[in-house]
Amino acid sequence: MGLSRRQWLACLGAALAMPPFLNPALARRSMLPAAQIERLALALGPLPSVAAIGRLYLRETDGAFDAQAAALRLDRRLAEVGTDALGASLPRLERALAVLIESDLACRRQVSVAGWVLARSEADVCALYVRCQATSPGPDQIG
Repeated sequence: MGLSRRQWLACLGAALAMPPFLNPALARRSMLPAAQIERLALALGPLPSVAAIGRLYLRETDGAFDAQAAALRLDRRLAEVGTDALGASLPRLERALAVLIESDLACRRQVSVAGWVLARSEADVCALYVRCQATSPGPDQIG
């Protein structure tokens, strides 16, 4: 089964996107801060669902999930569609995530979580949210 014209164009567009080393603004970016990850999780869906999917994905990857690589990948791809996870409105983040997810599925960048096929960006947001929650200080640890 081959790629449709639309899928092929989506993959071509993703492949031809300017690499970060050619764009100083993208090259300077580092890992997404916790506030950005939480905003992305909110834009993706209800936080309990996002967390449940993230826990399943982390369990299924059995320690192979690279949080830093996933965060850099999401940050770069969001920048490519002109979205900043901290400054954008929630509807804008929802639209940007929809673009990333559609591109992932068209280019077959997908993962299986508990028998469900998810876009890699979608699974990355869920797993990063869980990791972020696990490393965030609780209310009794602040101050």
